Amino acid sequence: MGLVGLSNTLSIEGEKNNIHCNVIVPTAASRLTQDILPPDFFEELRPDLIAPVVAWLCHEHCEENGTIIDSAVGWAAKCHMVRGGGSLLRQSITEPVMLENVRELWSRVTDMSQAMRVDRMEGTVGNIMDRLTELKNGSSSSTDLD
Repeated sequence: MGLVGLSNTLSIEGEKNNIHCNVIVPTAASRLTQDILPPDFFEELRPDLIAPVVAWLCHEHCEENGTIIDSAVGWAAKCHMVRGGGSLLRQSITEPVMLENVRELWSRVTDMSQAMRVDRMEGTVGNIMDRLTELKNGSSSSTDLD
């Protein structure tokens, strides 16, 4: 996630100068997987099947920016991050987060029934700032990070 965050920041900052930044998620054969994968499958996880995807992402005509691309065996797909609604784990800015709060609200923390796609961190940070404002004002009517 550190690379995704860094790439996202670089894509935003570089855009004004026509500098694009993307993340590739390659699944390729390596010495680490050689002994655990079936030989015929291992042979199809060749890096040369991913290299053209990387080359296209670097090409001057490629307009992707801030994108995550998964690639393996001559296949590629765009990926998105999704985030559930979440839950505030405290009722006020002065209250600590206790293990018991986490335990009691864990089903809400992990609930993905209303998951939403996260394209840029601006929206996520804005939602977090809204929850912080609620905590500071003592008006936490919602416990969700929506």
